[in-house]
Amino acid sequence: MFKNIIKYVSPQAIIFAFYSLSAWFVFSSLGELAAIWSQVFSNEKVMNIW
Repeated sequence: MFKNIIKYVSPQAIIFAFYSLSAWFVFSSLGELAAIWSQVFSNEKVMNIW
């Protein structure tokens, strides 16, 4: 089953899938960082430092 799929999939499709997965991980991690930064900056103790 999987061997037949690998035969029909081109290397360009594999590279495209790899880049889309890596981009998805990067954007999800950026979203988590943005949520953490918003929580940090909403804290009054941190705002007093600036």
